Amino acid sequence: MSSDDVKTRTRILEASVRLLEARRGRRVRMGDIATAVGISRQAVYLHFASRAELLAATTLYVDERLGLEQRLAR
Repeated sequence: MSSDDVKTRTRILEASVRLLEARRGRRVRMGDIATAVGISRQAVYLHFASRAELLAATTLYVDERLGLEQRLAR
């Protein structure tokens, strides 16, 4: 994966987190995330095959960002 791909994937995950928090997990569509990132909906699907895959990746991203694994290891 190129650095641009990694950057785009991270931007998608960050937008997903922001929208899910702002809307309390309701009515967040792939198109909404794409618009927030400034890419097409199809581009989101190039990084995540389904909405379920994106939501799972978003959860792992938040866990990693919060250091959940290290906190649970204590």
